[in-house]
Amino acid sequence: MNNTASADLSLRNGLWFAALAATIVFASGSPMPDYQGAVHFQNADKIAHFFVFGLLGTLVARIPWVQRRRPLGIYTAIVIVSVFGATDEIHQHFTPSRSMDVWDWVTDTAGAALAVAIYAHWRWYRGTLERSARALFKRRVEIAGEPCVIPVNGFSRGENTDRGTALAGRAA
Repeated sequence: MNNTASADLSLRNGLWFAALAATIVFASGSPMPDYQGAVHFQNADKIAHFFVFGLLGTLVARIPWVQRRRPLGIYTAIVIVSVFGATDEIHQHFTPSRSMDVWDWVTDTAGAALAVAIYAHWRWYRGTLERSARALFKRRVEIAGEPCVIPVNGFSRGENTDRGTALAGRAA
């Protein structure tokens, strides 16, 4: 990969991290809504913390400068997310109707550590994340043994198509 492509990939992956981090800061700076009549179960926020910060850790691990410094870079990704989680909890301490919880920070760090470990050691998962979205939706064209003519109107078929004789009368 040349330097320009690496810089583009680094910028794009860094922007995904920044976008999620900004979303977390915005959400934790907002007062908790009061849902009347909603059913809450204890520690439901821990599940959200685990998965959101796991995703954040994976986004940091995908940045090329982190990957080039493996295995130290992988540990750096966990530390970056853990420090961000600690600052997020401090931020929540100063937000009305929010509180600082050390167990949220522990859950943030655990989610990041597990997600980054899976990303670093599971080749299929890493390959799935690194595959371009365009490659998933790329159209494949199968070419038959005979030439295929696609008419402008899309209805009539020529004699060189696979079903030309059967459908030629239909378009007329």
